[in-house]
Amino acid sequence: MEEADWDLVLDVTLKGAFHCCRAVLPAMHERGWGRIINISSRALFGNPGQANYSTAKAGIIGLTRALSLEQARKGVTVNAIAPGYIETEYIKSLPNYETILANVMAKNAVTFPGQTSDIAGAVCFMASEHARYITGTTLFVTGGRYG
Repeated sequence: MEEADWDLVLDVTLKGAFHCCRAVLPAMHERGWGRIINISSRALFGNPGQANYSTAKAGIIGLTRALSLEQARKGVTVNAIAPGYIETEYIKSLPNYETILANVMAKNAVTFPGQTSDIAGAVCFMASEHARYITGTTLFVTGGRYG
């Protein structure tokens, strides 16, 4: 892997999450309430050929845990969602889509692929008052696949 590839993925993924958190926290502090929901990935456990992506997504979990401890007393919860395979139009357009899908389905506990609505539902829950006592947690939306 070229260093430029490493830097690009960490800058966009991990540094991007840092900048987003930093941008919203002042207004949340002013209100004394807020929800930060970072998006990680089950790839944090490692994917061949994706050391940069796996590292960045694992870093988001560390960022989430640290911020949750720093922000809770200011009324802000900080959590993460870690999606597994989510079937998107982009994924379905890949020439090896059928192979990707077959590989994922062989490893998933559930018998269908995840949809973007599955992630949206998890985010809505974490943003709601139903999650008011949850902070520093990662919710895995993976169809039962972790490794």
